Amino acid sequence: MAGGDGIRMAQSGVRVRKPLAPVVGVTLLERNLWMLARAGCRQIAIATSARAAVEEKPFTDDLARRAASIGVVVELLVEERPLGNFGVVTRLSGRGQPVVVVFADNLTTLNLDELVRIHSQSKAALTLAAHTELFRMPYGELRVRPDDTSRLLTYVEKPSYDILISSGIAVISVEALNLVPHGSALGLSNVSNMLIDAGFSIYLHQHASPWVDANDSNGLRAAANLVQRERATFECWWVGPLASEGVLTLSSANGLLMPSEWFRGVSILANHSTATWTFDALTSAGVIRVHAILSDAEGGDPLPPDLAGPIATRLEATSYVAPVAL
Repeated sequence: MAGGDGIRMAQSGVRVRKPLAPVVGVTLLERNLWMLARAGCRQIAIATSARAAVEEKPFTDDLARRAASIGVVVELLVEERPLGNFGVVTRLSGRGQPVVVVFADNLTTLNLDELVRIHSQSKAALTLAAHTELFRMPYGELRVRPDDTSRLLTYVEKPSYDILISSGIAVISVEALNLVPHGSALGLSNVSNMLIDAGFSIYLHQHASPWVDANDSNGLRAAANLVQRERATFECWWVGPLASEGVLTLSSANGLLMPSEWFRGVSILANHSTATWTFDALTSAGVIRVHAILSDAEGGDPLPPDLAGPIATRLEATSYVAPVAL
């Protein structure tokens, strides 16, 4: 689900539409596509608005071309009018498979493959990923007697509560999706309550996986911190065959890789070494796994043009953190 305009994101100073906001060099949208692909999804539909479909066509075309290199088919579901955060999903009914729904402004390490297995075992019409979030009241709470609300029992200044919330990830069965009204503006909450009212079972998969809702600039910073903490999941994400893997040796100045030095004396080596940063780059030839190391040595051969672009994009975003936590 990537159709929102991202008003809160824009108000916080981010000038790109929310799904295309970069987190450590990779957009929120592409990071979610990687999460789905790693879980075994091979048909991925991106819900977007009519305007965004036109304006962002170069990006989505490039994403679809690169995804095709690992056997993932990417299609657009274009909303001519807003259909809420679920309505467009009904266009996927009739395909004979349950549908995994994720929101592009969330990042999590939740295992989607496991979520789908749990959904199948539960026999539920809908499975919702859920987790607790600590919510601090911004006001002082007055606790009173149930039988006499004029009598104060205790005054608690800005208490905190653990609240069970939706993680913005769902799996809906074939049968349930066929029952949901098509072409209507619907939210995930509407669909959940509709199925409950119809007597269907909804399963809550409660998890403790790290999760971030990147709705504004603060959310993007939190998402970047999450990627830094969970590099093994977010950066070396691909479990299938690799198009190439090697050590990228980069020239450095005083141990710091500067943007102007990305391609001074770079070379891909066949052997492995201690890397300052390891990441996957999805290219039109497949997934390239790069183990980047810093070196004061000069020389080396330039990267082939088809690799230079994707890898430079990642290095541009990661160079400022390369010396951290080595």
